[in-house]
Amino acid sequence: GVKNTITVVTSSEVPVDDLVISTEDQVGVAIQIVKNPATHRLGLFVGLGTKVHIYDLPSGELVQQVSVGDNVNAIGINSLSSRLAVGCESGIVKVFALDQDPTVDNDNNDEPIATLEGHTKAVCAVAFALRGEDKLVSSAKDGTARVWQGQDCLGVLECSIDDPKGPPQKRQQQILVRGCAFGDLMGDVVYSV
Repeated sequence: GVKNTITVVTSSEVPVDDLVISTEDQVGVAIQIVKNPATHRLGLFVGLGTKVHIYDLPSGELVQQVSVGDNVNAIGINSLSSRLAVGCESGIVKVFALDQDPTVDNDNNDEPIATLEGHTKAVCAVAFALRGEDKLVSSAKDGTARVWQGQDCLGVLECSIDDPKGPPQKRQQQILVRGCAFGDLMGDVVYSV
């Protein structure tokens, strides 16, 4: 079988060896590096199959795994590093509480604190508001972006390719909303592409 790796290259002036992390036969589909404000540690979050692996940086040690139970398409971590949002192939977004000390074994990692349903196709992106522990936006292949607060959907943005001044489309086009982000600190402005 194929052996896949993640390579971490530093650009510091201090010569260090590149870090190579094996993902065995799993292909990473989402990746994010986050600095935990409480511990000041860097974490590398990687979506692999139906799990999210969390590695310590710069050591590359696997410190935590979160079993999602669905194929992972997108990941997002809030600014406090206390929540992990996972966009799934099924159209569901699952939110997990993260351990502040991932070296302590916690059996509750695999139970989501929220399961957000509403997208009808695969989720492409998720992002948290910078200020707000549980406000997030998700976008999907169903042509929508959704804003969530806790378990509640606050709003749905439906994307369209119709020109309001032009003739109606003869054939319905497939619309994919590939990315989403908040445009302000509080999560009151949403961008999607």
